[in-house]
Amino acid sequence: MKSVEGISREYINGCNMQRCFNYSRCSVEKFGIYIYPEPSKSPIQMTDEYTKILSAIKSSPYHVTNPEQACIFVPGFDTLCLFNSCHQNPELSSRISHSLRSLSHWDGGRNHIVFDYSDFLTRYDVGMAILFKTSVPQRMYRHNFDVVLPLYARFTPSTSMSDEQNNWDFYFGFKNNKSDELVQINKSNKTKSQYVSQSESQKSSKLFESFDPEKLSNIRPSNQRRYLLSFKGSRYSNFGRIRNKIRILDNEDDIIIRTSCFLGISFDDDCKKDAERYNDYDYGELLENAKFGLVLPGVGEHSYRLLEVMQAGGIPVIMNDDGVLPLEGLINWRTISIQIPESQLSKVGPYLRSLNPNTIAAMQSNVLKAYQTYFISTQRYIQWGLELLKQRIWFYEER
Repeated sequence: MKSVEGISREYINGCNMQRCFNYSRCSVEKFGIYIYPEPSKSPIQMTDEYTKILSAIKSSPYHVTNPEQACIFVPGFDTLCLFNSCHQNPELSSRISHSLRSLSHWDGGRNHIVFDYSDFLTRYDVGMAILFKTSVPQRMYRHNFDVVLPLYARFTPSTSMSDEQNNWDFYFGFKNNKSDELVQINKSNKTKSQYVSQSESQKSSKLFESFDPEKLSNIRPSNQRRYLLSFKGSRYSNFGRIRNKIRILDNEDDIIIRTSCFLGISFDDDCKKDAERYNDYDYGELLENAKFGLVLPGVGEHSYRLLEVMQAGGIPVIMNDDGVLPLEGLINWRTISIQIPESQLSKVGPYLRSLNPNTIAAMQSNVLKAYQTYFISTQRYIQWGLELLKQRIWFYEER
């Protein structure tokens, strides 16, 4: 099978559910997911994050231990390439490719899920496997085939799905929760009484450590937030194209922008000035005190900031012309975020100021509901990704 820079021809040409999926293994009643045993000689050391992914699958009602009962297969070895390890080490990519091809039911990758958390294009040969991946550019996204995952927030609480009563019945049986209710903007301003404001001196660590996924009582409502928009983060000499332009938004009043040159390495005349101003504001305090949080590409198309803004109760302002948003096809992102083309940077402030306070409050409520439902833990968004894949299989079966 000929590959281009480690990516298989099937990936380049664009797999879809008709071309690259074997429906004979699946049915409406049969959506078994089989995890291969971890090999004695694994191509890479198992990370905690991949262990969480496998645990999420094992805790689902779809997990099977007999491969003959499986519709979907998942490698028992780590394929995440965390911290872009495969990009930095081509030998590692080669070992993962070889290990995938050695799987007993590989069949060119059909009906397999491969997880990749790298910032760049997948560096190993996935064949016809379905990618569950972060940082996916539009040009490489196989619509209705791959599943886009978020970069897991560095401050995400370690909530365990197994600790939540009836979690699968509630979230995936749709007995008490209709996903379409999350995407309706409530024009009333009923959200104010649901929150208790906190002092201006609260530190970021307290915010994230005390996050209560049920009561959300520590999230400041939008009408009590000091800033309209904030951003604090690195900019890069060769990545994050929009990050080197956003300082024009800063007005030292209701829009606070702080950037620093990555690793303190000066690559333009503004790096020294950035360094002098960078620590004027605490990262967490900006998140919890701004109605909106600017979400930009990082090294890849995604950054940690998306989930961090949502977790802090901010409304994401997404400026990313080429990225695919997490769980695309399941979440209506336009009801829980503002999406602005990168070319319209100068219009960000005036547009946000034009929004009705009731609309902002309703969007904040929707953001918190979406975060709690889809992104509160690694287990949650992995299991929703599986549900999205199951819906696609049912859809194509019924055609």
